[in-house]
Amino acid sequence: DPFCCPYAVQASLMGLVLMRIVALSGTAAVAGYGIGLRFHMLILIPAFTLGNSLATIVGQNLGARRPDRAQAAAWLAAAIGVAIVVMSIAVLMIGARPLVRLFDHSPDVIRIGAGYLWIVSPAYVFAAIAIILGRALQGAGDTLAPMIVTLVALWGLQVPLAVVLSKVVDPPVVGIWWAINLATIVHGVLVIGWFQTGRWKRIEL
Repeated sequence: DPFCCPYAVQASLMGLVLMRIVALSGTAAVAGYGIGLRFHMLILIPAFTLGNSLATIVGQNLGARRPDRAQAAAWLAAAIGVAIVVMSIAVLMIGARPLVRLFDHSPDVIRIGAGYLWIVSPAYVFAAIAIILGRALQGAGDTLAPMIVTLVALWGLQVPLAVVLSKVVDPPVVGIWWAINLATIVHGVLVIGWFQTGRWKRIEL
């Protein structure tokens, strides 16, 4: 259900679409992307956990007419999530090559997978924030806005960028990695922007 957890659902579908675009660059690119994506899904687990807990806290505080506490809880959860993700990203970027090598010993796969981790990993700070604040919005009953923002960032921006940049950047996979990077950042910024409007505080549950 995209209204339940829009980022998880749409990111899974997007992963399939991007895999098809990456496949045009060969099997090594597919393997490198697949390995890197698994690491990124792993480091986002704390963000999903925090977000799910936060949704309940936000709903309870809004029900108690304490939107200030709901907002404070959301930013605290986001800060904790960012701290965890930053540490995880540091590990991924420092150990990119040996980590990819755990799954595939091909030099091409290691090079492509490590390149993916180096380029895309920093943007996952914004992915973590988007997940956590997105769940806060859903806990407030604001389910439509997070879904629309996710659709705009992932489908309206990421897919066209991946197609275009893969044709103008050499090697093509680097263009795809930058498309993922930019779309992830834009998604996080849009979620933060909508959360900051405070409209979620006035939704009647």
